[in-house]
Amino acid sequence: MKRKEPNTTPAPPRLDGSLSEAGAQYLVAEEEVEGSSFTAADFAGAEREHLFVQRTLFSGCQFAGSRLRRAHFADVLFRRCDLSNADWQGCSFLRVAFEECKLLGADLQAATWHDVLLLRPAASFANLFGGRMRRVAFERAVLRSASLAECRFEGVRFTECDLTGAELRGTRLDGVSLADSRLDGVQVGAVVSPELRGLRVTAAQAAALARLMGLVVEEP
Repeated sequence: MKRKEPNTTPAPPRLDGSLSEAGAQYLVAEEEVEGSSFTAADFAGAEREHLFVQRTLFSGCQFAGSRLRRAHFADVLFRRCDLSNADWQGCSFLRVAFEECKLLGADLQAATWHDVLLLRPAASFANLFGGRMRRVAFERAVLRSASLAECRFEGVRFTECDLTGAELRGTRLDGVSLADSRLDGVQVGAVVSPELRGLRVTAAQAAALARLMGLVVEEP
């Protein structure tokens, strides 16, 4: 019996209805933000915990160096925002899209991702360690030297991504296809490690992975 393929298409943010324009101070001052739109707002260095953001659009906003630990985002769109070196540990994302955002060095470890799209993000050195991801799509993502270790994947898709030097130790990749992504120098476990079982790669990628794990690949 053929195994049923998991659904890897995330549901989009529900942003129907009008959104009210808001300034940066509104996000900093309120415990809950809903039905708002922020354009070119500067949240760099902002510090909050347990913030709840729902049905909100962030366009061209600056979050670099912000500390928003254990925040909850539901039905939120980040468009061309800068989250470089942000500390967003333990956050939860439900029906969230990051479109052309910078996540360079962002710390998103132990986050929960459910129905999330990351479209063309610049996410080199991002820390996604220990993430719980269900229906998450990485599309043309630059994830050089990023950590995706100890993650739990369910319906996760990578499309034309750059995973050069990325860490995938301890993450089970059964059913995940990386056939059209770059894997040079990717860090994985031992060849007998269960995280690689069922991973889909090309023949050339398989040879490269074998070399990384210490095997000598000889041509017949």
